[in-house]
Amino acid sequence: MSFIQSYNNALSNPDSLHEFINSNFDKIYDNYSLSNHENISKNREEFSRLALRINTIRALDFNAKKNEAYVNLVLNTSVRLGDLFVFQQFYRLLVEKNLNQSNLIKASALFMLSRSSHDFINAYDAMLNLLEETYKNDTDSNKEPIAILVYFYALFVKYFVEFARENVLILKEKIKTSYNSKTYAFLNDKFIEDIFAVDLDYKTDSYTNIQNLLDRFLERHEIPSSYITGFLLEQNTDYALKLNGNNLNISEIQELNKRLYMPIQSNEIFYSLGRGTAILASEKQLLAYMYAHGKKHIAKLKDAFKIINTADFKKVKLIDWGCGQGIASKMFIDTFGASVVNSVTLIEPSECALKRASLHVSNDVENIKTINKGFDELEVSDLKEESIPNVVNVHLFSNVIDMDFFNLSSLINKIEQSFTGIQYIILSSPYIDVAKTERINLFVSKLILNKGMVLLEETKTKGAWINGWSKVIRVFKIEL
Repeated sequence: MSFIQSYNNALSNPDSLHEFINSNFDKIYDNYSLSNHENISKNREEFSRLALRINTIRALDFNAKKNEAYVNLVLNTSVRLGDLFVFQQFYRLLVEKNLNQSNLIKASALFMLSRSSHDFINAYDAMLNLLEETYKNDTDSNKEPIAILVYFYALFVKYFVEFARENVLILKEKIKTSYNSKTYAFLNDKFIEDIFAVDLDYKTDSYTNIQNLLDRFLERHEIPSSYITGFLLEQNTDYALKLNGNNLNISEIQELNKRLYMPIQSNEIFYSLGRGTAILASEKQLLAYMYAHGKKHIAKLKDAFKIINTADFKKVKLIDWGCGQGIASKMFIDTFGASVVNSVTLIEPSECALKRASLHVSNDVENIKTINKGFDELEVSDLKEESIPNVVNVHLFSNVIDMDFFNLSSLINKIEQSFTGIQYIILSSPYIDVAKTERINLFVSKLILNKGMVLLEETKTKGAWINGWSKVIRVFKIEL
C-alpha cells in the first residue's frame, strides 16, 4: 500500500490517524516540506479533502507534540498550494485548541483568510511586519519569510492577473518599494529581483513560473552532482598562511575571522548567508559566517559536550555531518584534547567551507577524510570503513537536522548501514518551531531503538537562553 493510500485510510478515525502520524511523521514531513511545486500539486485534490476530515483531526490529542506539528505542516502546505479552504479549517482548529501560532502562520492568515483583492492589499503592511519579526526572532534563515511573501504574491497573481491586472501591478510596486527601501532586513536578497522579472501576462502561467523560481530558491530542485572527489584542504591562501604554525583554538579562530571580516563587512555579504543556511561559495562568506554565527555554534556545543565523559572511550572517530567550517570538530578537539581523536570525517556540500574545515583541524589531527556531498547524495560506500578496535564513533550534527534540504529516513538508514558498534550522537540546533523540533526528536527516537540511551535533552526557545538565543540539544548513545 502506498504512503498516500495509508494516509487516506488513517484519516478515517482519530486513533488510526494518531498512530499514523506517530509512526510516519518523517514521511509526512518530507512529503509536505521537501516536495517541489510540481510534485506536491499532483496530490492537490487529495490534500483539499483534508478539510472534509477536520472533525477527525479535531479529535486528536494535541498534548502529543507530533499531532500539533502535523497541523502546522498542513497549514504551511495549504499556503504553498494556495488552498484557502484547508487553511481556513485548520487555522480555526489552531485557534480553537489554543495551539501555538508562529509569526509565519499569523502572517499567512492575513491573506489566506482574505476575501477580495482589497483585503489582500490591506494585509500587506501587517504581514511584512510579522515576517520581519520572524526573521529577527524566530528563524535562522530569511528563506521562510521570503517564501511566505512570494506565496502571497503568487496567489494574488493567480486570482487577479487576468481580471484585475492593475491591482497586481499595484501590489508588485508595493513589494518593489519595500525591497528598495532596505527597511526590512529579510527582504535584502536579490532573489526578489527574480520574482519582479516574471512576466505578468496571464497567458504565460505566471503563477507556476513564480512557484518554480521559489523551488530553486528553497533548494527543492534537483541538485547537480558537481561535487569534488578526493581529499580537500585549503592551502597557500592568505588565511591558510595565517594559521600555519599557529594552533589556534576555536574561539581564537572566531576572533581571527572577526578581525578579517570587519574591514570588508557589508549587508550584501551578511544577507547572502541566509542567516547561516546557505551553501557558502566565497572567502567573504566564510569570514562573515564565522563572525556572525560562530559564537552561537560554540555556545550550544559547549552545553552539549558537558555530558560527555571521555573515560568511556580511549579513542574516537569524529564524523562531522554538514560540518561547515569544522566548528563542531574543532570544538570537540579543544574540549577533550587532540590525543583522544583518532580521525575526523568531514561531510559538507560547500567546497570552500569543506577545505577550510579540513584546514581548521589539520594542526590537530593527521587522519582526515573529506566528503564533498549533500546528505541525499551520500552513498554507504562513502561512509563505511573497517572498524578499529577501541575506537568509538562520535557523530556531530551542529545546526543541521533542523534544515529542510534532505530526506531524514534516508539519512537514518545510511547511518545504520554504515557504522557498527557504539555510536555517540551529539546534536545541537536553534529552536525554530514545533514541526522542526519534532523532526529532531524523530531522528533521536528512530536511532535510539538501536539499544539506545538519551544522555542529554535540552530545549530553550528564543529569549529563554543566553543572549536571547535558542537551542535544541540532544545527546544520545546507540549500538549498531
